Amino acid sequence: MKKGVIYARYSCDKQTENSTKAQLRECREWAEKNDITVIDSYCDEAISGRTDRRPAFQKMIADAQRGYFECIVVWKGDRFSRSRADAAKYKTMLKKLGIRVLSVTEPNIEGSQAILMDGINEAFAEYYSVELAEKINRGLDQNALDGKWNGGAVPLGYDHDPKTQRLSINEKEAEVVRKIFKLYTEDQLSANAIGVRLQQEGFITKRGKLISKAGVYSVLTHECYTGVYHWRQYTVKNIFPPIISEETYQAAQALLKKNCHSRGVKSTGIEYFLAGRLYCGQCGRKMVGRSGYGGHNHKKYYYYSCKDTHGKRVCPMKDVPKDLVEESIIRILREKVLLDKGMREYFTDAILGYVNGENPEIPALEKELDELNAKIKKLVLLAEEMDDIEEVTERLKVLKSKREGLQENLRLLKHRVSSVDAVDVNSFFDHLASCPFETPEDRRFLVNTFLHKAYVFDDGHVTLYLNYRGQISTFMENGKVRMSSPMVHHFFIGCRCPKLDKMTYPA
Repeated sequence: MKKGVIYARYSCDKQTENSTKAQLRECREWAEKNDITVIDSYCDEAISGRTDRRPAFQKMIADAQRGYFECIVVWKGDRFSRSRADAAKYKTMLKKLGIRVLSVTEPNIEGSQAILMDGINEAFAEYYSVELAEKINRGLDQNALDGKWNGGAVPLGYDHDPKTQRLSINEKEAEVVRKIFKLYTEDQLSANAIGVRLQQEGFITKRGKLISKAGVYSVLTHECYTGVYHWRQYTVKNIFPPIISEETYQAAQALLKKNCHSRGVKSTGIEYFLAGRLYCGQCGRKMVGRSGYGGHNHKKYYYYSCKDTHGKRVCPMKDVPKDLVEESIIRILREKVLLDKGMREYFTDAILGYVNGENPEIPALEKELDELNAKIKKLVLLAEEMDDIEEVTERLKVLKSKREGLQENLRLLKHRVSSVDAVDVNSFFDHLASCPFETPEDRRFLVNTFLHKAYVFDDGHVTLYLNYRGQISTFMENGKVRMSSPMVHHFFIGCRCPKLDKMTYPA
């Protein structure tokens, strides 16, 4: 008898885990009649077949590559995949491994006709899936054009009527919205300062929390306050009553654009790779990227300076030449981390110890996934009782998308043991060690991957605290390793860079 497995899946909003139970039952009965010994089953619940990012599906493919079974039994071909590209890719791979995908409810034709039949079935499955999505989107598009709110968080300043699906102004909240725009455009306060002021005044958001800087920024950038609704490719004006004028909104956008700047990148296009990671060895404050002119030829210089040296110049720390300190730290990272045998062993042991040990993230993710599943079930039950389910469709899409992400993270965390070993870690280090780190992209990657903090001193000494994010943490101090806070490796390196002794600029 052949060794086989069963794959079951459902994605419809109105289906439940009973759908997979029925599939499994029929597949087992069919397998028994066809002399197939079922050794395992894989189930994906409430996940679309148009994507291959399905935890159970990917686990089944991985087990197939290990040679655990000889065939896969599905209730119907579209349970395996609704994407022709994915179906062709995975079936071709399985065919090379000598594994067939067998359908309970469809003919399993062999030979040249099987190719034609598979293509037809996969085309119909994809057509059905795409057509269903198009129907849903057409309904939502028409809702938007008719002035109805398609779901999602209701903006501050508005109330949503579930019967009419329209927004109306909440006057109490609308006054706060107008105040935010006035404080930003007329009083020139920052988003953070506005948030602080509203918190002091005790303003509470729809979710019962104090408004934050991000909340203020969200208000300032939301065009809905002018009565404009953006939905997919449509922009509908005067869809609900405006709270502010178009002129006020555009004034805020112009000011936001003027005040906006990327962290560590100046208007000159000069990138400060160590921004946010370089600290003053004198006072412990962050070093920030700056520029200035000096010397007889009035040349422009780029440097890092302590935050406390700006204005009152409280800290005596000298300015640090940008290129010199960046070159020094790139060299230290390469020599002391990538090329140092002892340091590589520390990283390898820590990483492997993590992937082979109990991951504290897994219980937290599982708990979050359970809570999300409970919300989805409530929405599904609500949809079954309603004649018009468009109101909850968009919310379900958001929750399911979030669930797919959580399930993928869980799958990756649970299968790290079989996918990472010492050879993988050493290959990673070998690849990095061979890189000259001459391009901005390579330098940025090295710094972002390994550097947690760097302290620079006037006498040329540099102290680096290194991390490898995503793993359990360790800290190396005086040649010994001890445990530190979760999720970050911390290694301590102290060395001297003679060239940093001469950190002066022409007057």
